[in-house]
Amino acid sequence: MELMKIFEENQKAAEPTNATLTVKTRDFAAAFRRIGPAVGKYRNILPILNCVLVTGTPRGLELTATDLDNRMTDLIPGDFPQVAFVLPYRVAQRFAASAKGENTYFFLENELKLVSGTARISIKTPDAGDFPAAAEIDGDEITMPDPALFLEDLANCARFASDDDSRRPLLGVMMCGTEPELTLAATDGKRLLIAQAGQFTMTRARNEVRKIEAIVPAADIVKLAAFFRKVRGPLTLTLNDKWIRFAAEGKAFSFKLIEGVYPNYNQVIPTSYVNRVILSGFAVEWGIRALGATNLQPHCKMTVAPNRLDFSYESPDGYSSAASVPAETLDADGDELCFNYHFLTQAARLGESIEMTWNDKSNPVTFTTGRYTAVIMPIRNR
Repeated sequence: MELMKIFEENQKAAEPTNATLTVKTRDFAAAFRRIGPAVGKYRNILPILNCVLVTGTPRGLELTATDLDNRMTDLIPGDFPQVAFVLPYRVAQRFAASAKGENTYFFLENELKLVSGTARISIKTPDAGDFPAAAEIDGDEITMPDPALFLEDLANCARFASDDDSRRPLLGVMMCGTEPELTLAATDGKRLLIAQAGQFTMTRARNEVRKIEAIVPAADIVKLAAFFRKVRGPLTLTLNDKWIRFAAEGKAFSFKLIEGVYPNYNQVIPTSYVNRVILSGFAVEWGIRALGATNLQPHCKMTVAPNRLDFSYESPDGYSSAASVPAETLDADGDELCFNYHFLTQAARLGESIEMTWNDKSNPVTFTTGRYTAVIMPIRNR
C-alpha cells in the first residue's frame, strides 16, 4: 500500500502545467469511440481520412471524423483554448487505451505530444487545413422534440429495409410528412413497416407547403441511434436533396441520402379485412422461439383456433415442433397462414397488444399496434 501511495503521489507531481490543452482521459477516450464509425477506411488512398480533427472552442472540445460519406462531430464540454490540429485515429485510440492518468495533456510544438500519467507519445501530424470541410447543407430544417422516440422509430423501420443493392431506394427508410406530422416507412418488397413518428416543427422551409421527403440509409441509422443514444434535448435535422444532418447538444452526424423514387407503399395496405385476432406480441415471440426454427427452413405455420394460435414447424431434415399461445380470435377460426418466422418475430416485437387482420392466405396480413403498422405477405404453403 505504501509503494502504491508513493507511486500515485509521484504521478500527480509529474503532471505538466504548461500544456496547450488538458482534457479528462475518460471523456477523451469515450468521444473517440463514439466517432469511430465515421473514420475513413481507405488507409492508403487518403491518409487524412484516418485522422480526427480536434478543435478547441469556448463551449468545448470538438472531435470530428469523416470518410466523405459520413461525418461525425462529438463535443467534450468545457472552456478550451481556440486551437485546431489533426490526430491519427488509430494511434490516439491505442494511446487512450493505455493511458492511466486522470487527465490527458496536449502539447503543440514542432510535433504533437500527448501525455497521460506514464503514457507519452509524439506524433507528426498533417496540417489541420487539409482536413475535408463539411458539406454545405442549406435546406429544410426541422426539430424533433423527443429524440429517443424518433430514433427508436427509425431503428425499428431500418430492420424492415432491403439489403438488395439493385433496388437502392429500398435500402433506406422513407421519411416524409407535412408539418407537423412525420411518417417513416421501410419495405423490402416482402414486408412493410409504417411508423407515425410524432410531431415536428419546421424552422426553415424551402417551399410553402412545408413538406419534407428523404430516403435515409438504413445502414447509417444504426450508427445514428448509437451516436445520439444519451441525448435528451431536441434533435435538429437539416437536409437538402443530397445530405442530411442530425444535431443535438453539440453533437452532429451528417451523411448522404439515397437518391431515387420510393415506391408508393400505401397501395399494398389492405383497406378492409374479414378476419381479426388480438394477440400478445410477447406470447407470439415466445411461441416462435419454442419451435426451434432454423434458417434451413425459415417458414412456420400459424393456425387460428378458438382463443389461441397454434404454431407448427417442419425442417428439411425431419425435425418438427409445435407450440400454442393464447389470443382473442374475434372474427377468425380455422384459418391457416404460413410466414417467414423472422418477419413474424419482428412484427411481434413492435408492441404487447397487436391487432392482426387479413382477408385470406394469399393477401397481405396487417399488424397494428400503437404508432406502428406492419404488413407482411404470407408464404404460399405448397
